[in-house]
Amino acid sequence: MECTIIRDDITRVVSDALILPAGPGLVIESGVSKAVFDAAGRKFLTESCHKALKDARDRKKSGVRGLPEGSAVRTLAGDLPDTFVIHVVIPVWKGGKDGEEERLAAALEAALAQADLIGASRVALPLLGAGSRHFDSVAAFTLLRDTIRAYQPSGSLTGAILCLYDTETCRRLKGLGVTFPENIDEAYVLSHDETLPPPAVEVMSSAARSAGAASKALQK
Repeated sequence: MECTIIRDDITRVVSDALILPAGPGLVIESGVSKAVFDAAGRKFLTESCHKALKDARDRKKSGVRGLPEGSAVRTLAGDLPDTFVIHVVIPVWKGGKDGEEERLAAALEAALAQADLIGASRVALPLLGAGSRHFDSVAAFTLLRDTIRAYQPSGSLTGAILCLYDTETCRRLKGLGVTFPENIDEAYVLSHDETLPPPAVEVMSSAARSAGAASKALQK
């Protein structure tokens, strides 16, 4: 499937569905989550998430309060330019020995399948896994891009917009030969620093391995 790479504020990007990283409770978090909730209308999206959680529990007849990792549920997008928000529960990087990369890829595939199910043609997503989930940003980029390209839609989905934001990630990717249009600059990011995702924390014990693999993969 087509993967378009841009640098922009994802709350301004027009798509049929915005894929948003989430925790089990679908609650507002920092960084891109806060930006999306604020742009959609915090009260509206919070109430929509509560309803989506209840509906998911009712379908599974489960008393468990949160959603399991890899779950993807949709809500309406409120004041965002998108029609839907697809909330997907993604893993936290804990060193790379627990299948985190495969689990992140599976979570993205679940979100893409949800987009297919609702008849979306194009989705937009931030750099899932980077920031507060502690994946290295270049490794996350490579995984997401390759997962999108390999995805085989079953419905009307034709492509995804992978939206970059922070300056350091863009600098690193450019250094590896990745090119993309930039609709925002450092001044824009600094002026919106309250919605800036936490910097990617390279806590991987295998950081050199992942970055090296990502660098090689980017040359494909």
